[in-house]
Amino acid sequence: MNHIVIRDAVSQDFKKIAQILVEAYRQYAEVLTPENWRKMQANLTNVANTANLASLIVAEENNNILGSIAYYAPGKSNPNIFPFEWSYFMLGRV
Repeated sequence: MNHIVIRDAVSQDFKKIAQILVEAYRQYAEVLTPENWRKMQANLTNVANTANLASLIVAEENNNILGSIAYYAPGKSNPNIFPFEWSYFMLGRV
């Protein structure tokens, strides 16, 4: 029987997390300008920065990462998007 494992992400996971995030958010490529989609991709693939700001967790099955979640505590979120005192989650699953 296969079991899904939930664990903290490690740097070796970052490339796969980046791939999953780009695929999960690809629908926005159709509504954003090409320049803004490139900016969004750059932000999504900067997983090392995310890991410095957020608690980053992955779900995996048979050593294959299925998805990730990043929890940004209050004061860690992007002030251009969210009020400073807010926390938020960023999910990625394909």
